[in-house]
Amino acid sequence: MFVRSDSELMQLLDEFSPGPTDYFRRGAKRIAASINMIPEGNGTILELGCDSHFTLAMSELTNYTIVPQNSPNPIASCEDVQDPTVTFTRKDSSKVQFECMLFDLESDPYPFPDNSIDGVVCCEVIEHLFRDPAWMLREVNRILKPGGWFLITTPNITSYHSIRRAVMGIHPMQHALYFNVEKYPDFAIQHTREYSFWEIVELLHETGFGIIKQETQAFKANEQLGLLDYLVLIPAMIVYDVLKYRHPKHMLLRYRLPNTLVLARKDGIPKSRYPLSLYVQ
Repeated sequence: MFVRSDSELMQLLDEFSPGPTDYFRRGAKRIAASINMIPEGNGTILELGCDSHFTLAMSELTNYTIVPQNSPNPIASCEDVQDPTVTFTRKDSSKVQFECMLFDLESDPYPFPDNSIDGVVCCEVIEHLFRDPAWMLREVNRILKPGGWFLITTPNITSYHSIRRAVMGIHPMQHALYFNVEKYPDFAIQHTREYSFWEIVELLHETGFGIIKQETQAFKANEQLGLLDYLVLIPAMIVYDVLKYRHPKHMLLRYRLPNTLVLARKDGIPKSRYPLSLYVQ
């Protein structure tokens, strides 16, 4: 384990200036869990859709060299595009600096040779992609060394939490809101598509990856299941799945929590350019 808790993570990063953003602080439990999914080892990690404090945390807590990436607008902020260098200063005045690479995840060839990267981290990114997610997965497969690992985290649209929201007449996506263009003119990063847990697993299989570890977790108070969920919602969904002859895997509570975390390993080549599970044929 690299970090025991979100409070330990925040204590580490509070030693640096600038300090963690509100976004980072709100997601600290998820980020700590994501870091703990990273295999022990060394080499190079490519971090897709980087968050600079997440980059810093991985650099401080692992033995890997972290290469952060961001995309041109609308995914990256204008500041990232104008100055891709990020500098953190410790309380003892020593500095840590990262140079963010800028390329489009869904269309650009990734600027790395085949079989050259040890691991790729893709945390809370795939749900923002709006053109061609399979391009990202194919390029990740190409640049990973044989047996290299790929960590992907994303909201689980078929969690019992999302189903509860839909039953209540509330949009089931975790982040379905657009950004106010007057207040956030260069911040169009709303979720394009949220995935079910099993969609992510199947998509990884179709793009040349084998699963090392797969799980879903709840990190916030409003993501926890309540008494009515256990007495009414979950039994009703299990009965429905049985009547529809759904595979028993779809009934497992451990895969129906709101946050998907999957660690995979490159073990082959993609089966198709446009996986059946995601694209109109």
